[in-house]
Amino acid sequence: MTEITITAKLAPMFAEVSPYDVCHGCSFRLAQRIAMNHADWLVSDLDAAAEGMRAWARETGAWEEDEIKAWPVIDCLAMFVQVIGAELDECLDVNRQTLEECVDTFIDTDWNHEPQYPTGTYYMSDDSDGSGEPMVDFYTGL
Repeated sequence: MTEITITAKLAPMFAEVSPYDVCHGCSFRLAQRIAMNHADWLVSDLDAAAEGMRAWARETGAWEEDEIKAWPVIDCLAMFVQVIGAELDECLDVNRQTLEECVDTFIDTDWNHEPQYPTGTYYMSDDSDGSGEPMVDFYTGL
């Protein structure tokens, strides 16, 4: 199995659409729109990120292999956007906090004592000028 960690910048990913909007209802088109702007937020290699999400999808058992193989790169990234949006919404309370505060929540929470937990690792980048931005490393293995 291919196990890849996908690294992304959260603020540009969700600059125009909230995480809640991409993980509820008919949200795949919104996630695809964000995925098309991957150059703004994806730190990882594009093809590796797509393969990582295909591997993740295989491990979940929710899709058939032929279906997964047929997914275009944008659809793989859209699925990534939806998964991250769901984690921010369901585990990190993004609807009441900034992305920076979500990172603090991730760091401060003992996930061993929570009913659900994020797969991604959320942190602030370590920029040389002392500023940082909210980031995620999403491990595609289960």
